[in-house]
Amino acid sequence: MSIKKEVLRTLATGSLLLAGCKAQAKSPEIAKHSYELKVNSFEVAKADFLAEIEATELKQEPNSFLLREFRGEEGEFIRQIEQEFGILIDSPFGWVLEGKQVYNLAWSRQELDALSQALRGLPPFYRQEDVTPNELILLKMIGNFEDYEGGYSINLIQLSLPEDFGLQARPAAPLGAYLESGSKLIRFILLHEWTHKVAEVHPEVLEDWKLATDWYLNDAGQWIKHRPWEIFPYGNAGNDPNEDFANSVALMAVRPEVLTPDRIEFFRSNEFFKDWFAVQNRQEHLNAKK
Repeated sequence: MSIKKEVLRTLATGSLLLAGCKAQAKSPEIAKHSYELKVNSFEVAKADFLAEIEATELKQEPNSFLLREFRGEEGEFIRQIEQEFGILIDSPFGWVLEGKQVYNLAWSRQELDALSQALRGLPPFYRQEDVTPNELILLKMIGNFEDYEGGYSINLIQLSLPEDFGLQARPAAPLGAYLESGSKLIRFILLHEWTHKVAEVHPEVLEDWKLATDWYLNDAGQWIKHRPWEIFPYGNAGNDPNEDFANSVALMAVRPEVLTPDRIEFFRSNEFFKDWFAVQNRQEHLNAKK
């Protein structure tokens, strides 16, 4: 799934890019300041954010934003994740978009634990340097946002949670119909978006997927799937084999029983996935039922 356009524009083309943001900040106080956000209400977040804007030149630059610096236990935990997986983890404090302030809450330690577990559950191949994105952007935006799940673009993965997110709570539709907990939602989003990076670097695996699952181009240049009822109803998977592939990789980890046999067989035989414990566990389950 693509990152929501206005969020992507802010994060990717703003005057303070996430990569190296701390070093590029105009005000040294921004780079040093800790945003150990203890937000219990929208009003507190808004007041804190407006105070930061007033103290900086951010108000004069509509695509600028403030980067949260995690400290204490959360900061140490994030640094451990970054070192283990070779990826930067960033969380904007907030930003200005078309004259309006957007506010972003910090992920809790429990949510960061779930992220760490999801990273450890990636296929072994995904840990290779050439298919590892540069950054994970953690969002938990205050207010009502329809597209809260995630996105991938320009070597960044966005993971977005709703304000009322709960690790043990069933997510909202459409994924809530298939995923019974927020922890599985984090894992689904991470795998889905990381798979876009894999397909970008290794397009041959996506071509193999199209052949294995009967995708073809019609005369109008549109992707068509034989047996469209096999497609998981999320995102643009109905007319995009890249989205179908990303969904299926994620489902292999969290709901393999909804995948058709040809998809299971693809993962079982493909060199990128055959050593993944999720595939091996599913095969053992199928063998036990024989």
